[in-house]
Amino acid sequence: MTRAGESGGNNNSYFCSWCNKYHGLDEDCDKPAPGVTACPKCHGLNICYCCPVCHNYPCDCFASQTCIICSRNPCICADWCLICMKPFSECPGHGTGGGGTTPTDPEPETDPYSPKTPVSLMDVDKFVGYGQIKNCYLACVAILKKHGIDYPGSPDYVFKLKIEVNGQLVNYGNDPAGNYRNAVDCIDRHLDAGRPIIVGVNHTIDRNINEGATDHFVVIAGRGYDSAKGMNYYTYYEVGTSHSSIGCNEMDNRFYYDPSVPTLYDEKGVVRKERYDITQVRPNDGNNENTVPQK
Repeated sequence: MTRAGESGGNNNSYFCSWCNKYHGLDEDCDKPAPGVTACPKCHGLNICYCCPVCHNYPCDCFASQTCIICSRNPCICADWCLICMKPFSECPGHGTGGGGTTPTDPEPETDPYSPKTPVSLMDVDKFVGYGQIKNCYLACVAILKKHGIDYPGSPDYVFKLKIEVNGQLVNYGNDPAGNYRNAVDCIDRHLDAGRPIIVGVNHTIDRNINEGATDHFVVIAGRGYDSAKGMNYYTYYEVGTSHSSIGCNEMDNRFYYDPSVPTLYDEKGVVRKERYDITQVRPNDGNNENTVPQK
């Protein structure tokens, strides 16, 4: 994709790699190539160029004098405006020339470290272990059915969190923090509605199954807070065992959410006794907003 002003374009057009034609900034192409993900506003392929504050392309923050750092108008980040790059006394949005507005606080975000309301959907009678179905994913599907959930989710709609790159497990995408927030919000939404949810995990590098990073599937069925660690965690059915005492152990089967990395992990899972890292989350409530295909 070429931006405005490059060969063949102008300040009011962009080149669309879907159809190899130029379009006006307000026009959409209705012929995307298979597998191509693009923002409908800025048309960025696999990356969005829209402003993170006003969510528009081109950005209109300069006109509104809204700071892209503190999201306030006028800016309170420094003694000079981060929009016009002038001291406040000279900035048209702050100085005596007028044009400024009363500062307003942005909507506060929920502290990811604050305790969440506990949820426990774990039921030993609904456990399905490896001895019953020698396939971890199908065992997870069977558990959901016992909870009254017939649709387990789809590999076409997942919150993708981690991938393998050159023998290393790394966070997926250009906005890992946003990906994790969306995935955790999805998990919380399901638990609050009484719906366990299937997640994929990685425990061994280079197994090359599923999409390449997911080695195993389990079912998240609860939520709690570890005051010693100061972190929220999510309990899960472990289908890699035939023993319900292990598979339904809410003390041991815990994914901790660390938003500073970010990551959702269990230091020592049952399979191979290796660390589990959640690689994908599969919503089963029909809300697939912000999801991507597994592959």
